[in-house]
Amino acid sequence: MPVEQTAFGKLSDGRTVPAFIITNAGGYRVKLSAYGAAVVSVEVPDAEGAVADVVLGFDDVSGYENDPHYIGRTIGRVANRIGGSCFELDGKRYPLPANEGKTHLHGGPGGFHRKIWNAEVVDEQSVRMFLESPDGDQGYPGTLSVELLFTWTNGNELKLEYRATADRPTVCDLTHHTYFNLAGSGSTLDHRLSINASKRLLIDERFVPTGETEPVSGSVYDFRIARPIREYTEGQQGGHGEYYVLDAPGTLAPAAEVTDPGSRRSVQCFTDQRSLVFYEGFFVGGDGKGGQLYRRHSGFCLETQNHVNAVNIGTFPSARLEPGGEYRQICVYRFGVDAREICC
Repeated sequence: MPVEQTAFGKLSDGRTVPAFIITNAGGYRVKLSAYGAAVVSVEVPDAEGAVADVVLGFDDVSGYENDPHYIGRTIGRVANRIGGSCFELDGKRYPLPANEGKTHLHGGPGGFHRKIWNAEVVDEQSVRMFLESPDGDQGYPGTLSVELLFTWTNGNELKLEYRATADRPTVCDLTHHTYFNLAGSGSTLDHRLSINASKRLLIDERFVPTGETEPVSGSVYDFRIARPIREYTEGQQGGHGEYYVLDAPGTLAPAAEVTDPGSRRSVQCFTDQRSLVFYEGFFVGGDGKGGQLYRRHSGFCLETQNHVNAVNIGTFPSARLEPGGEYRQICVYRFGVDAREICC
């Protein structure tokens, strides 16, 4: 079925934003917005065949413009936190806008999540979005040209393929901030989570990685065997997410899986990146799609990326991007139904 392009409303400055609806052979749909290169909805069946939208979002673009939680959108030029809101490159210090206390978060207040991306329909299953971030945008050096290809397969896989190039040395680390709720509404605390990571990054009092890692074995952070999300959230301060070092970086490998015991819907996350940020939706709240009221833990994020704060830590894999080089990332969210017996 051809991709449907539709109006998604207007921003406060009067600009009109398009949306794109991809329908696969099973009749299941994904909706995308050019504002923030956002995933607006993903409609998939449960164990009984009942279809629900399993991501958080808003009915039109005004909700995204007014949302402070990055719901559903693409994050850049560097995802997550940069300590001290600055970094050095080739001996020059680049100050960045601080938008979380003294910390630079998710590319800054005018990051990629606040941009209208150019978009084109590639075929019946894919939409490509483009963005040019000029030299000095949010303090970053060099012009960065970004491309994100969304593909919705007949196997209910949402595939995100990122590419970026620069005209001078810069840094780049992208991710997506989709919030999932496999029940379609309510709390996700009883969803069962597994993460293929034996280590996590240690953080300071501002939730910025220090450069050290520690094993998760025996701790509340250990999700190598699936268990309910509430076992992590109970007794935790929350609000910053956890930074996991994946066990199989560099290849498109399983990073995480989440299952809702009630509907038995599941999502598997595959990535070629080194880290997975799991965010439990601690700060989520407000009015959402279809009259829903989002509350704390109404959705969770599985953010694939390089190690957080890599721009400031020499022992982490570099986030540097050279002219003539190319940043690439693949992330796949595979939706299905868990046929296993799930004990509460």
